[in-house]
Parts: sequence; structure tokens; C-alpha cells
Amino acid sequence: MSDINGAIKTGDKITASPISGIGMKAKTSTQIVGTAQSNLNDSQTTEKSVKDSTGKSQSVKIGLIAVQVNVTTTPYPRTDWARGTAFLLNLGSAIAGKDVSALRVVIGFFAMLIGL
Repeated sequence: MSDINGAIKTGDKITASPISGIGMKAKTSTQIVGTAQSNLNDSQTTEKSVKDSTGKSQSVKIGLIAVQVNVTTTPYPRTDWARGTAFLLNLGSAIAGKDVSALRVVIGFFAMLIGL
């Protein structure tokens, strides 16, 4: 992991960094590869100099931490509405065994209520 987007703490969402094979803290809506299980500052790190998109050299810390892998695309930071939508999407995906839209889950829920 790297500190390109800031120090990684337990519970932070992790995404791919511009450095091949290295993760970083997710700060925007992006592909999430997992959740950090420890702090980057608590692990042994090395410093590496990389160039950003403008060609300016930047020093980053790179270290090894445990990550619980769960690949998703998620809005970050999540709002209450996004949490509810994510819950519906996860529920529908778990029941169907494939990705489904939130609309299909809501329609299925109302159909179940009418059936009851």
C-alpha cells in the first residue's frame, strides 16, 4: 500500500494506485478492491520517489498491510441514500447470484408485499 492519497487507517477503502501492484486510499467514486485491516503507519515502510501527472517528483511511503478483498464500485464518501441503495444492490445480488439493478429489487419487494 502507499500513502499517495493520504495515510491509510483501519477501515479505509482501498483502490489501485498509479504504481503497478500497489494500492492506495480511495477518496472518490472509484473501483474499490477492499478494506484496510491495519494502519499503514504501523507497518514497515520504504520511501519511493514517483513523478505525478505534471512531471513533479513526489515521495511516497510504500508498505505491506492486510486488506480484506471485496471488489466493488462504490460512491465515496457514501451518503445515507447511497448506503440504502448499496444495501438493496447487495441484497439483490446475493439472492439472484448476479448483479441486478436497485429498481428490480424494489419492484420485487413490492411484488412480494402484494403477494403476502
